Amino acid sequence: MSDLAGHESNSRAYYAKYQNQLGTGSQRPSPTILFIGCFDSRVIPELILGTKPGEMMAVRVPGGLVPGQGEVDFAISAGIELTLSRMPSITEVVVCGHTDCVMLNTLAAGVDANQYPNLARWIDMNDHIKTEIHDHNDHDRAILEKSVIQSLKGLRDIDLLRQKELAGQLRVHGWIFELETGQIFAFNEFAGQFEILAEPATKFSA
Repeated sequence: MSDLAGHESNSRAYYAKYQNQLGTGSQRPSPTILFIGCFDSRVIPELILGTKPGEMMAVRVPGGLVPGQGEVDFAISAGIELTLSRMPSITEVVVCGHTDCVMLNTLAAGVDANQYPNLARWIDMNDHIKTEIHDHNDHDRAILEKSVIQSLKGLRDIDLLRQKELAGQLRVHGWIFELETGQIFAFNEFAGQFEILAEPATKFSA
């Protein structure tokens, strides 16, 4: 309980600092970024991108995984559809994995479905990620990269997102956040490989 102590003073300080960004109704802000990433405590989208309240929407799920629509995970796709349908200001969509991901490690190892039925279903939904990895020197990195690539495909299974991308209304990015270095690697879809983003100012150039 001690970790929740001071919530009132913290929330008041938050309001005092950002009240101009907390508008409601017609004064609601217009975020430009939709970030889909892992719920790991070390992966904080607002700190990674340096955004303020009102500038970004975030969907956080185990592993930052976006299953294909045939996998019937409505919560993720519903959140994305809600964002894109109600917030036309969104022009950048990022799906981001990260190194040392507990979810991806668990996916690779598997779990007892009798003991952890919900987790087992999530693993089954994404199990093709590990089965498509063969004879790779860095198996963990290969699974991580494959998870981001598969999540990009999952995003484009969502009709609304795909239509907006084809119309040039938004761009889709696949990232890896490297906890060991703080570097971001973006998937270059033309080259078929992940490349480091050298400067924060160019984070949406790939």
